[in-house]
Amino acid sequence: MGDKVINDVERSCVFCCGSSWFAVPALSIREVVERPVIVGVPNSSCALVGLSHIHNEFVPVLSLQALLSTDSQKTDQGKQLILMSALAGPWALLVDCVESLESLELSINTDSPGHDSWSAAVLGSANCRGKIVRVIEPKALYRLAAAVVSEASSREEKMSPLGPRQTVNLCGDPS
Repeated sequence: MGDKVINDVERSCVFCCGSSWFAVPALSIREVVERPVIVGVPNSSCALVGLSHIHNEFVPVLSLQALLSTDSQKTDQGKQLILMSALAGPWALLVDCVESLESLELSINTDSPGHDSWSAAVLGSANCRGKIVRVIEPKALYRLAAAVVSEASSREEKMSPLGPRQTVNLCGDPS
């Protein structure tokens, strides 16, 4: 495995999900909030915990454990949300506990991960207070989540006795 160590001046937000520790660049975070009400989305991927209404926006809440398959236990028990931004709008990660902001010495994995694998979202690892922390690239994680949720949605449509969902045009024009 080819690893390269760099000194990262950017601070990272360190948090845990289950028994695993992770970090994301602090500049990618909009806000950390206590877990609000999350409404489940029927027939969706387990990676999509549901939707939450935060600051007048509906925010999809993702389960990092389900995306990364880190723990086999129930994946929607987190106590905090890390709100992030994407071109499509805000999204959130459900986490157990945000621990701290740290400057991490990152060991970057220079091996080429598969693009369909969760490892494509992991920049590398670092040691933080005696814990091994996987550092995640938020845009890559968002792309992984979008692909997982879209795939689950496609499977559900194929299995539905009603067939594919129909789009309703509210302007009166048939489409």
